[in-house]
Amino acid sequence: MVDFKVQQRRYRTNEKIIVSTTYGPIKGVKRKTIYGDSYYSFEGIPFAKPPLGDLRYKAPLPPDSWTDVRSCTSVGPKPLQKHFVFQMTEATRDLYSPDYLLREEVVVVSITYRVGPFGFLSLQDCDIEVPGNAGLKDQVMALRWIKANCSRFGGDSENITLFGDSAGAASVHYMMLTEQTRNLFHKAICMSGCALSPWAVTPQRNWPYRLAKAAGYTGDDNELAVFEFLSQAKGADIVKANEDLCTDEEKRERIGFSFGPVIEPYLTQHCVVPKAPTEMMRTAWGNTIPMIIGGVSNEGLLLYTETKNNPKLLNELGDCRYVMVSHEYFWFPIYRTVLSRLEYASSAPTYLYRFDFDSKHFNHLRIISCGKKVRGTCHGDDLSYIFYNSVARKLKKHTKEYKCIERLVGMWTQFAASSNPNYEKDQNELWLPVTMASLEKNQLKCLNIADDLKIIEVPDMDKLLVWEGFYTSNQLL
Repeated sequence: MVDFKVQQRRYRTNEKIIVSTTYGPIKGVKRKTIYGDSYYSFEGIPFAKPPLGDLRYKAPLPPDSWTDVRSCTSVGPKPLQKHFVFQMTEATRDLYSPDYLLREEVVVVSITYRVGPFGFLSLQDCDIEVPGNAGLKDQVMALRWIKANCSRFGGDSENITLFGDSAGAASVHYMMLTEQTRNLFHKAICMSGCALSPWAVTPQRNWPYRLAKAAGYTGDDNELAVFEFLSQAKGADIVKANEDLCTDEEKRERIGFSFGPVIEPYLTQHCVVPKAPTEMMRTAWGNTIPMIIGGVSNEGLLLYTETKNNPKLLNELGDCRYVMVSHEYFWFPIYRTVLSRLEYASSAPTYLYRFDFDSKHFNHLRIISCGKKVRGTCHGDDLSYIFYNSVARKLKKHTKEYKCIERLVGMWTQFAASSNPNYEKDQNELWLPVTMASLEKNQLKCLNIADDLKIIEVPDMDKLLVWEGFYTSNQLL
């Protein structure tokens, strides 16, 4: 990490640039990528007021305008957070450096939003004005800023593509469903996640009161009193109190964390999720825009260490757990989303992919989660082929890893430019949208991204179809 920080400092030049935004002028700096391409970087641009005081848990408000030039040449503050899905977000070069994407003619914008209790505290009392999903509302506010300002940075306000991975993918899907974002973007890419993922909707379990008690609250279960306590508590104390809020029984029920997106208990002008995602999907404005959706071949490797350290779980399920996690948490929700798109978004193309590239040294999430001896493609490994990061290194152009970066970045940026992800001239008809015809034969086809590109039938379709038995037709779609 120290070497990476030194490297990033070296890639920064002394050349500055000033751009006028809708709220005031900002100063950026010219930088170089690891491959020597030059670009202008702006970091920490405010798209909303700081969520302090009364705004800690509430919907964001537009920032105050400024007249003096605001320096945006270094990383701004990040939200208080712990880890994992909807619990952490860090749009910095440490994890998401745009070096690979900037080899193409694109403008890259990363969004930081509130997470954990600060982003997803939900109270039933409408007088308190905290129905939940403040983190998603931050994203809406950021998209409005991007729509209004991207042309000032060389972007096209009429050709914006939103993409994300894991919780970011679920967020992208929510942005496709809510009326708050209508016409704010034009294409979407969901990588290893969607609004139908079981971790993308949090059940109400009196989390605010339980959080307050864990943070030292001794009063009654009264929402106003709980809210006042949580509003005055130190941010670090709230983060710590949220670290182990779920009971063992809740974990067995597949509830992995306490604060994430919720179906909001009452309507407000900022409401993002007024009803269940399945209901929203039937009439969503996002049904009119092109979409790429998919995942990696072994999403469940993310839980390798947790499984190996749990003898009971290991004895009962063994390696089957990784397959179950892949299906339940990722691929079956992806399958349901494709079904919904075929039913309700038939006029817009939906492209399905499976990332199956296995590198001994460049699948960084697998190496971090499983160690260096385990092989396969883990949840999040595809990010290493879109973004440069603090554990990556400069690749030689003849390596298969560099070729994978070229392909993935090429397809994603070609889709952003033209709505068609086929970027190689000799393969302009390789990857076609999914169709109802193939699905009727239980043969859903996807683009398999490995050492080469190949159209295959989605593996384990018979196992994915087993999950359908847990839903009525109305629940499924």
